[in-house]
Amino acid sequence: MPTPTLFFTIVIAIGLLRFAACFNSADDDDSDEETAGLFAFQTTDFDPEKIKRVVIQLHGQGRDAWLYFDQTTEALYNATRTNTASKSKSKKRTKLKRYETLIFAPWFLNEDDEGAYTDLDAGSSTAGPLVWPGSEWANGGDSILPSGASDNVSSFEAIDGVIRHFADRDTFPKMETIIVAGHSMGAQMAQRYALLGAVPSGRLPVHFVVANPGSFAYLTPSRPNSVENCSETYDQWKYGLGVYEQRYLSDFVRESLDQQNDVTDVRKRYSEQRLVHYLFGTADHGKGDTRCEAVTQGLTHLERGRNYMRHLADVVNDDSIAAVTANIHTVDYIKNVSHDGLGMFMSKAGIERLFYTNVLGEEEPQGVGDADPDSQYFYPSRSSSLASWRPTALATVFATLALAAIPSLL
Repeated sequence: MPTPTLFFTIVIAIGLLRFAACFNSADDDDSDEETAGLFAFQTTDFDPEKIKRVVIQLHGQGRDAWLYFDQTTEALYNATRTNTASKSKSKKRTKLKRYETLIFAPWFLNEDDEGAYTDLDAGSSTAGPLVWPGSEWANGGDSILPSGASDNVSSFEAIDGVIRHFADRDTFPKMETIIVAGHSMGAQMAQRYALLGAVPSGRLPVHFVVANPGSFAYLTPSRPNSVENCSETYDQWKYGLGVYEQRYLSDFVRESLDQQNDVTDVRKRYSEQRLVHYLFGTADHGKGDTRCEAVTQGLTHLERGRNYMRHLADVVNDDSIAAVTANIHTVDYIKNVSHDGLGMFMSKAGIERLFYTNVLGEEEPQGVGDADPDSQYFYPSRSSSLASWRPTALATVFATLALAAIPSLL
């Protein structure tokens, strides 16, 4: 069971929110709207007119969004302590204010969470909770529930909707920075979304923080280890771009990978425009994903991370990893930290990437979907809009029940 302190923090400091998005066919403006709800844990008692930064924290395989919310909030409190800011090399970092920062942890349910999503559905009059099969939510897969949602919803579409919401100037007039972060399987989701996602942030820069992922989506068929035992599958999505069968942006991905077209290559956009920050624990020697496709990338989390940095250097035709991380991508190795989300995000580098990135709000957006006419042509195949954004009546009650019913995930 969680400790009283953690239990108190979660129940009192956050609300369980319903993000109800309407998904319509872009080809049929007269189609009836069907709603599907993405639930999330979010900071409460904030003033949207004062928020300058949102950290969208993606949970791991255990789907323990509340835990990742709590860890990220703890890191924020550490980042805004006077002694933490005073130790920074840059006095600019004292500009970070807790009340100007919002933590948002979406909850990607799967069929094993039936006790959770049936209770949530019972408390919702406007939207049934989105549910994905297995861990397909981490790969941009389509939801399987609610069955009434038109064609169901890609988890990447859900992130698109969240980003679009926080980029809305009418709701958040002072918003300056959007961070999409994740650890472990959440990091896998963040990296793959950074590669293919529409990222509809408009005027705002979006940074991605990828901490200790179990595997990566490679940009070319090359791998550091033998592919002999899975030669037909090692480069299929989610491990590579050799075969991409997801519905999400499928036309755009196909066209972008065709060198005879003028559509921006997603590989080039990722390696040269998208702002991605990698965090690797130097003690993370766990194997994690033991499937052949993952092993072709390395034997452990740390080894796969180091190999992927070399892979990026190869992609940009430079022998130096420093050339890759000079401006667009960064990499930090966190000493003596293993596969530990709290340890990663509480580290100096973790705080730097989550909370001090663009702390002055002077960056211009780059590589975001709204600024890319190529992706605009293909997206959205369906439009999404915010149907409701409010705490549910059973927020505190359900947070209590969830923690009590699923102690093994903590």
